[in-house]
Amino acid sequence: MTEVTTPADEAPVLEVNDLEVRFTSGRSTVYAVNDVSFTMRAGETLALVGESGSGKSTIAKAVVGLVEPASGEVLLRGEAQAGDRVRRDRATRGDIQMVFQNPVGSLNPFMTVEANIAEPLRNRGVAKAERAARVRELLTVVGLDADTLGPRKPGEISGGQAQRVSIARALASEPAVLIADEAVSALDVSVQATVLNVLRRVVDEEQVAMLFISHDLAVVRNVSDTVAVLHMGQLCEIGPTEDILAAPAHHYTAALRAAVPEPGVPLGDPGMTDADPPSPRIRPTGCSFRDRCLAATSRCAEVLPPLTMVGPERAVACHHPLDRDAVASAIPSVTAQGALA
Repeated sequence: MTEVTTPADEAPVLEVNDLEVRFTSGRSTVYAVNDVSFTMRAGETLALVGESGSGKSTIAKAVVGLVEPASGEVLLRGEAQAGDRVRRDRATRGDIQMVFQNPVGSLNPFMTVEANIAEPLRNRGVAKAERAARVRELLTVVGLDADTLGPRKPGEISGGQAQRVSIARALASEPAVLIADEAVSALDVSVQATVLNVLRRVVDEEQVAMLFISHDLAVVRNVSDTVAVLHMGQLCEIGPTEDILAAPAHHYTAALRAAVPEPGVPLGDPGMTDADPPSPRIRPTGCSFRDRCLAATSRCAEVLPPLTMVGPERAVACHHPLDRDAVASAIPSVTAQGALA
């Protein structure tokens, strides 16, 4: 497989190599993630985008150790990580942290905000006085007042506040990699902007590598440096966010772009058929998007398209890639939903 590599002088913090994840129940097997590879540097945000069932959250869970890969590897600073998070060394277990979609549900409802954030510090053996100081510092980092919100329970604060508490708790472990799994999708647009600004500031100031999972291309454009497009567990396209959203090379990426609503602009032709995608219970052969792609040929069903470089730090897996200049002029621009400062 061709891989989008990082510059020689910037060693990757996270490497995912040829990752495959399968779920088996009885005689049935779901092929959730198929041969996905990418790398991330400190201070970089990589977004995983795609429809529901494309494998975004499964990749995140494999990276953090919540699911066991069938094959492939996850490397943190060049060191392989155990598939089972429980087996990871205590010294590195906190280096990859996750912010979940449900902010209130991800916090312990019986503990105060302060106690929720302090729990990772307590597990690491940090002294009580030092924990209290660090909690106040973390609440300040995410823009919350420690005196007002610290003594409250998660059910007594808003969803946006709870999500920022979740971010503070994740940062308590001083992670090298932060995973945000649909972390703003359940929030109002105005609250999304606040949380996204916090995440961007954390990435810039703390030099954390962030894996950002979303189905919202407008949000992705505002928060990510690199975007990886997934369809049925296959990596379709990867590269700089602006380049890919401005001029997709893969037909599936173009369809996603055409589906983004623009104020006062009719939705564009998605450029695909109404056929159902192949079943994830069938071992994948060829391109997973072939049944809905207008450009598909018999080769697309028989031969898996390799990930091929089409520009600096940009690759596409397609036997018949689009004319990106023509696509850019045909599809409206992706705009942000809400003002992000």
